Parts: sequence; structure tokens; C-alpha cells
Amino acid sequence: MPIIFVILTILLLDFAALDDITTGNEPNFYGEYLIIFASFVFFGYLIGKDWQINAYKLQKRITQNTFLKHYHIHHTLIGIILVLAGLLLKSHWAGTIIAGFGLGLFLHGIISNGLHFIILEK
Repeated sequence: MPIIFVILTILLLDFAALDDITTGNEPNFYGEYLIIFASFVFFGYLIGKDWQINAYKLQKRITQNTFLKHYHIHHTLIGIILVLAGLLLKSHWAGTIIAGFGLGLFLHGIISNGLHFIILEK
């Protein structure tokens, strides 16, 4: 139950930060972007932890008829791709969200499985 309060508090901080960013109420937005980035690192880590099995099944369903059917794509690689995509976006707040989420996935992948990107399954 306490995790719900943490998540709700983080979401309230995110909404306040996004409000400041979109309305231009602050002279600089470094603090707001830091709040958003840190919260989506946290959310990315939680989602990587909770959806790991379902994401693996989805990946197998998508790649079953391709040359990748014998490979396992770890969420560390997906995390790096999301971080790079977030850095390339022109929208700063959307890029911050995507990069933070990707870093959270990457960190969960390293902590849970080590630094693996793509491995051949036997």
C-alpha cells in the first residue's frame, strides 16, 4: 500500500513540473526536467520489474516468423534505444520522459540479468 502513495506523490510532482514547463512560469526548467527524468527512471524500473515475463512473451510472438526467433532481446537494449530516441526528440519534455523510462528499463535489466543485449537461445 505505501508504494501507491509514493507513485501518487511522484505523479503529482510530475504534473506540477509539466504545468510549469508548458505555461512558462519558471525562469529555467532544470528542476522540472530533473523531477520528470527521475520519476520516469523510477517508473521504468518498476515496469521493467513487473512486466518482464509479459514482454518476453510478446517479443516471442512478434519475432516467431523472423530471423530473430532464436534470439532473446533483453530490455537493456530496449532501454538504450529509448534513451537514444529521447535524446533525439525535439520536444524536451517528451524526450525527458522517454529517456528516463529507457534508463529505468536499462537499470533494471543490468540489476536483474547483468549487461546482456541480445543472446542466442538454445
